[in-house]
Amino acid sequence: MEVNKQPVDIIILTYHRLPYLKELVWMIKERTEYPYRLIVVDNRSRDGTKRWIKKMHRKGEIWKYVFMKRNEYMTNAFAEGFKKVESDLFIVTQDDVIPPETKPCWLTRMVELIKNNKEYVSISMGYRNISFERHLCEQFGGFKMKNEIDLIARYASACGRIQRKDDFTRFVNNERYRNGKTTGESHSYG
Repeated sequence: MEVNKQPVDIIILTYHRLPYLKELVWMIKERTEYPYRLIVVDNRSRDGTKRWIKKMHRKGEIWKYVFMKRNEYMTNAFAEGFKKVESDLFIVTQDDVIPPETKPCWLTRMVELIKNNKEYVSISMGYRNISFERHLCEQFGGFKMKNEIDLIARYASACGRIQRKDDFTRFVNNERYRNGKTTGESHSYG
């Protein structure tokens, strides 16, 4: 792991997909040389996910977690995860995204890209389901697809992005992209 660098917080949203979550946590560990910390938001799974997250938290594999009291829209669930973020740059992803095996590692490449391109609010790389990414491009607008490996965005979205906090906070607080209110009072944290 690269030393003397601030860890990047990685928020993972999961819902009833424990096998995917296990695979993603393992893949991040195996394919990431840059310092990171995992924050998992469980969007009210009932398949043993909560128990597994607590176990991985005790082992130090998962840094922090949020257990939603009810299943929320993606942006609301991610918003709860943002409350746990302490790093300047952070990743948001879902449990079915696989980080690519690259040299330098995928996270090093993403951090360098976002730091070297101040006009970008967010970037993305290495999706299992690229058609979903195209859907996000249409839904949120303002995206420029470079290829199926790199998606460069001028506006924040809620899936697989590394962002500057202030830009994503504006996105999350924008009522156009939210449905209802989200409060930390109704959720459990670790």
